[in-house]
Amino acid sequence: MPSQGTLDAHVYTSDAVLPIEDAAIAVYQTHADGGQTLLSVRRTDENGMISAIPIDTPPIAESQTPGTPQPFTAVTLIADHPDYEIVKVETIPIFQNVATLQNIMLIPLPLDPAPISETTEVFQIPPQNL
Repeated sequence: MPSQGTLDAHVYTSDAVLPIEDAAIAVYQTHADGGQTLLSVRRTDENGMISAIPIDTPPIAESQTPGTPQPFTAVTLIADHPDYEIVKVETIPIFQNVATLQNIMLIPLPLDPAPISETTEVFQIPPQNL
């Protein structure tokens, strides 16, 4: 059985952390060749949460010595709701036997919408020092 970690997401708006229901969450894994695999698509519940997504990870034992591959699986998450800007979070590290929670704050769209390319927020998680 492959080793796994999980990804949960909490989607909300404003500093008051008001949950956003029915936001679409898509999670992708990017491969070394640049190709992507869609791992899951979920909708948030009334609390702005999705159920945990299991994600295959490298075994921790393979990361105990220098020069070995990264000890996590990096995924990209896209959050979309018709009333808010799209948010893309890149390089989220998923470790074996760890539940990762990604918080996502969506910004309401203005009343006169701009083209979609101008309303997508992109965040990149920097490499983790282990």
